[in-house]
Amino acid sequence: MKKRSLSGAKIREARRNAKLTQDQLSGKLAAKGVHLDRSSIGKIEQEERGVLDFEVLAIAVCLNVNVGWLLGFEQRTTFRDSFPPHRLKNFPLHP
Repeated sequence: MKKRSLSGAKIREARRNAKLTQDQLSGKLAAKGVHLDRSSIGKIEQEERGVLDFEVLAIAVCLNVNVGWLLGFEQRTTFRDSFPPHRLKNFPLHP
């Protein structure tokens, strides 16, 4: 099957490091207004489903990882370390 995501394996790694199940991640995302069920998260992690930009951002917030790291462009850092506090204040998915 054709890969549909660059970040699936990284999302799985970050979720497991956070000691969250796919259902728990789904709940955290729903609290941020992003609705991905357990099945969708599984498909993303298996790289069978693509991820929209706002979904990647919300996943990064919920797992406290850098968006660039999820996409394979940067070293692993936390989401909060990626942005100065004054930029996070008005951020819609503020952690």
